[in-house]
Amino acid sequence: MPYDTVYTNQTTMDDDDVIAVLGLALVLQNRKRKRDRTEWSKRWLLKRKQFSHVNLINELRFSPTDYENYLRMDEKLYLKLLSLITPLIQRQDTVMRKAISAHERLAVTLRFLATGRTYECLKYSAIISPQALGRIIPETCDAIYEVLKEDYLQVSKQLKPNSNHYTSLIVVCQILVVVLVRAEIVVQEK
Repeated sequence: MPYDTVYTNQTTMDDDDVIAVLGLALVLQNRKRKRDRTEWSKRWLLKRKQFSHVNLINELRFSPTDYENYLRMDEKLYLKLLSLITPLIQRQDTVMRKAISAHERLAVTLRFLATGRTYECLKYSAIISPQALGRIIPETCDAIYEVLKEDYLQVSKQLKPNSNHYTSLIVVCQILVVVLVRAEIVVQEK
């Protein structure tokens, strides 16, 4: 049987049919990608109370040198700073989830300022998603700045941080923490 005669009864697809089939294939492929989430949160992120760095901080309280090394300030100073900024950073629990405490917010911010680690890296020790860290750390830095600017630091009007100058805000927070630590040391020596 000649090669030509086998395929003569079959119809060929014209350009419109090819485009329609390709379009259908793309639609079906996109539907597969847009499936509903089976998990809204990673399981280990839901165990923040169990695995968080807050547990480590509680243990470090028994070793003041390690505590200061971890948070770059002693416990008394940390608690003072926490009490000052808690009204500004505290959030309420919702029906959906438990709020990240002011203690956790301040601790992770101080670790960020002390180490310069990325949010992606901090998420493992803090058990907080990088997206949440991206909101928490700037908010906490703003709170530290607001609470300490009058008493501990004369800031020029040019250096005042705003939402467009995140790097300046981080630098100001680092300076404020160092100034607060030094001010506390001077007070203790008197």
